[in-house]
Amino acid sequence: MSTERIVQLARALPREEFARKLQSLFLVVLDSGEEEPPSSFETVDASVASNALSGAKPALEVHEIAKAKGNPYPDRLSLGRARNCDVVLRHASVSKLHARFSPRPDGQLDLVDVGSQIGTRVNGRTLEPNKPERVAPGFILLIGRVIARVADARIVWDLIKAHERLDEGATTSRSSPIPPPRASSAGLPPRPSSAGSPSRGSSPGPAPRASSPEPLPRGSSPGPEPRASSPASKPPLSGPPGSVPPGSVPPRSR
Repeated sequence: MSTERIVQLARALPREEFARKLQSLFLVVLDSGEEEPPSSFETVDASVASNALSGAKPALEVHEIAKAKGNPYPDRLSLGRARNCDVVLRHASVSKLHARFSPRPDGQLDLVDVGSQIGTRVNGRTLEPNKPERVAPGFILLIGRVIARVADARIVWDLIKAHERLDEGATTSRSSPIPPPRASSAGLPPRPSSAGSPSRGSSPGPAPRASSPEPLPRGSSPGPEPRASSPASKPPLSGPPGSVPPGSVPPRSR
């Protein structure tokens, strides 16, 4: 079952009905490593690995861990990069035949690394080649450089709904209008000022300095200071001939 079909069912069905309809376990890809040029034949490390070898991958990648139609060996589910695997991860760090799942009597799965180039980890522990390791819903796998989670139908339903909420939030933030930038006063010309008054924001210029007297040439001495003018003398009082003006001493007679 493709990722698109699983997402369609999760959107159309309630959680419990989705879980009743899909009894398998799933592999949900959480991270496919760095975006690098793809390689369709050689297995490479993460430094040259691609997220997908066949173009753009879906926004959410979910793989049903189930037997593909026409594939042999019903007791094992092949996992790898090759298109004829039961679970196909089109990533350059995944070997063409990387690992296999084997059903357990309790309904869980065993995971076996079949000698991949980069290796497989379960919950951070590296698997030894050809040695089975039990996996259950919630386990985190590192397949090459692809991080994936083992999930049942309920976990898948929850992850799909959470992914949709994130998409809706991102769409809302992108569609919200961006307010125009506020006008800045920097760079605007000053307002015209009235006659005789300085423009707003401009500081008055320095007051004119008092002129100092011109220096005298060398060798010359300053002239005498002008004397203060005395008040004008009062004219003598006129009187009859032979009279003595008041305040004066009469001459002695000889």
